[in-house]
Amino acid sequence: MIIDTLNNCNKYEALHPGFKDAFDAIKKIMSSEFISGQIDICGKDIYASLQEYNTNISDDFKFEAHNKYIDIQFLLEGSEIIMVGKRDKMQLSNCYDEEKDIMFYIKNKNTTLAYLEQQSFAIIFPDEPHAPGISSSGKPDMVKKIVVKVID
Repeated sequence: MIIDTLNNCNKYEALHPGFKDAFDAIKKIMSSEFISGQIDICGKDIYASLQEYNTNISDDFKFEAHNKYIDIQFLLEGSEIIMVGKRDKMQLSNCYDEEKDIMFYIKNKNTTLAYLEQQSFAIIFPDEPHAPGISSSGKPDMVKKIVVKVID
């Protein structure tokens, strides 16, 4: 996982051929009206999901992972904690759904907390099960987030 701000996104564009398009899309979305839903960037190779939700204050959350896509999660408004683990240290809780490119893992002690604040992003790779949307304040907080999916 990488956490940084959009001011430094050029440092990461060389890591993957789709990252420049992903960061350019985030900047473009930031300057337009925020409407929850999916936005096509480069067909199935790169697309964005605009999300608005309250962060979770309970311990009842699932770790998700993907086989096909890298997540770039950009927090437009609010703050949250993302818990992150490694696949080889976690137990799978369901079968892989190929159509949705998602599987879930059971929470364990082998995780790291990452704080994501307004105007920052996290790059989450397929080998990193993650549980986003956790309250950083102990109460539900409103978050607006752009999640860009980049084919790995």
